[in-house]
Amino acid sequence: MRSFSFLDYKHMRIRNKLFLLIAFIIALSLTFTILVQQYAFSIYDGQIYDKSSRVLNLSSSAIETELKRLRQLSYNLATDVSIQGWLTSLSESASDNDRLIIRQHLVDRLFSYTGSEKYLYLEMG
Repeated sequence: MRSFSFLDYKHMRIRNKLFLLIAFIIALSLTFTILVQQYAFSIYDGQIYDKSSRVLNLSSSAIETELKRLRQLSYNLATDVSIQGWLTSLSESASDNDRLIIRQHLVDRLFSYTGSEKYLYLEMG
């Protein structure tokens, strides 16, 4: 098998020369297009990554803030003197009527918390 040389190109027919030239231009254009596309995709991926990380950072900050509010609400409920007193009275009360009154006071107090907190839901059952 012999190699292709410039002399072979010189003696080729015009149609074959034109075919080789067009094939070379197409191959060069395809290579250039692929390289530019890869470069554009890498820039786009970088921007997507950057914006996603910013959005996730903002979301995690908002979640942390809400968790702090819920922790404070839980602490307020656990340390509320009225609620703790009524819970103690409710467990020690022997009369059904007293339990009903204490339970109503307790529910009213818990309803006062539900009005200001969007995550707290009190179901009567």
